[in-house]
Amino acid sequence: MKKRILMMGFIVLLCMNQFVNVLPVYAAQIERNREVRDLFHNEKIYSVDASDETWKELKTEKRRFEKTQIKPELVNKMDTETLLEAVIDSPMIYTIENSVDRKEGVEEFIDHLNAGKELLERKDSKDKIIKEYLSLQVPKKVWNDYSQIQEGKDLNRILRELLSDQEFSDNLEKDMDIYYRIHFLEGILLSDDIYPLLRTDEKRTLYHKSLELNEQKQFSEIFSYHPEESFTKALLRDNDLNKNTILTNRKKANKITPIKIYTKNGSVVYAEKRSDNHLNSSAFMTNYQKERPEVDVIGHGFSGNNCHAYSWPRRTDIWINDPDPYTKDGSFKKIKGKRPTANKQRVMHSNHSAFVVNYKTQQARIQTKRGGNPVYECDLDADFKGIDYSIYQEVNTTKVYK
Repeated sequence: MKKRILMMGFIVLLCMNQFVNVLPVYAAQIERNREVRDLFHNEKIYSVDASDETWKELKTEKRRFEKTQIKPELVNKMDTETLLEAVIDSPMIYTIENSVDRKEGVEEFIDHLNAGKELLERKDSKDKIIKEYLSLQVPKKVWNDYSQIQEGKDLNRILRELLSDQEFSDNLEKDMDIYYRIHFLEGILLSDDIYPLLRTDEKRTLYHKSLELNEQKQFSEIFSYHPEESFTKALLRDNDLNKNTILTNRKKANKITPIKIYTKNGSVVYAEKRSDNHLNSSAFMTNYQKERPEVDVIGHGFSGNNCHAYSWPRRTDIWINDPDPYTKDGSFKKIKGKRPTANKQRVMHSNHSAFVVNYKTQQARIQTKRGGNPVYECDLDADFKGIDYSIYQEVNTTKVYK
């Protein structure tokens, strides 16, 4: 008995010794997490966001990204869960919607964030991202009433009046959290840094979770009027998954149909029709106005329609990656200078196009959209300042091709 007690005492002392050795590390971890979370709750991680007056002074996305970097010393203090939360909480998270491709949009967003790059370098990032995605639930109720937001000439006035109400603006942020959270996590899971690391069983689990979330989205005012399933569709195309389990769902995968349209002089313009082209939700449109106060949002916009398609053939049902045929076959001619001289002219940079609606104003007004985002009007400088662009005038012709 005495021998057993001595042995137990020895074990206790050994355990206490190991606990003492671990205690400083554990205490340091607690203190580090407390410091980060305190900063996070006090909104000190990002020095500026869309709720601040100074946000309006940052006219370009480049300037906004520059002002919304997290201090390296703070990034280094964050554990991976906190770092993931900080990245999702970035004031620039809305830019992931600039691309119709979820993966591409998120990769570009991360490439502009020091915290995003650090997240991908963490060894446990994949596991933390999966854990967060599997924990998600789409709320059935929303904080705000969006029923009064309707298309029409007073749309922008209504949006700005609603956003001037601080309570509405704060509630909008709460409503949109699940929207950007799902889209970001799905995009980063598809990224070249994470997707190759996924095991087949993890892909299968994520697939079934995406189905669950897609079902929940259909009863939410926050998501688009038609359920978005881009993540599910990407998984459906993965041959690693058990085909017998999901084969019946493959036919539901998003179809991108290549089509040809023509310039007035008959040149072929290659375009795409997307089966999931849908009208953006009112909540998403309102949040876009909040994030980009320098523009006037005038329409919900379609998710499968980009600036080139909207500006050149003036269509909302297609996506165009290369509008060059319009400028190379004589259908449009380039004018001199950087100032529009008439309405209906087109302004083009390599990755952005716009339609001139009022050339007589001080800076000239344009109408356009970014990727599948809402439609907006703004001053020319709001979208094209600091980049090389050209202006084109349509040439009258008797030939008309559809």
